[in-house]
Amino acid sequence: MYTMPTCMFCKKLKDRLEEEKIPYVEKDYKKHELEWNKVKMLTGVPIFPTLKIDGRYFCPNRDFKSDEDAINLIKGIEIEPPVDVTLDTIYESIKTTRTQFENITQQFGIVLQEVRGLKAEIGNLSAVFGQQLNTSLKEQASQRNELILEQQRKSKDIKESIKKESSKHV
Repeated sequence: MYTMPTCMFCKKLKDRLEEEKIPYVEKDYKKHELEWNKVKMLTGVPIFPTLKIDGRYFCPNRDFKSDEDAINLIKGIEIEPPVDVTLDTIYESIKTTRTQFENITQQFGIVLQEVRGLKAEIGNLSAVFGQQLNTSLKEQASQRNELILEQQRKSKDIKESIKKESSKHV
C-alpha cells in the first residue's frame, strides 16, 4: 500500500486492515519515490492510499470509494484469483471502454442541448421581465416626477400667497 504520512485516509485504511487482520506492506511515497513515480505514471491517479495486489493497482475514487470498499475489494481478490490478461482481453476492454465513452459523450451532448435550450428560454424570460420591469420603473419615475412637480406648484402657490398677504400688511 502506497501511503503519505499525513494522509488521514491512509491511516483509516491501515486501522481497518489491522482490525480485519489483513497483512499489508506500507510504502511511504517519499521513501519509495521512484516506485511511486512509476505507479503514478501507470495509473494516472496519484492519490493515496493506492493498493498494489498481485501486480494490479487499485486507486481511491477509481476502484474504491471508502476504506470499507477497499476491504471488500481486498477480500474479493483473496477469494477470486486474478484473471490472466492477454492482448485480446486488453483489446476487448478498450473497445468496451470506447463504446461506453461514446455513449456518455452522446448523453452529455443531449444534456448540453437541453441546457442551451433552457438558457435561451431564461434569456427570453429575462428580456420579457426586463421590459416589464423597465416599463414599471418608467411609470414609477413618471409618477414620482408628477408628484414633485405638484409639490413645487403648491410650494410656489404658498410662497405667492404669503407674498400677497405680507404686501397687504405693509
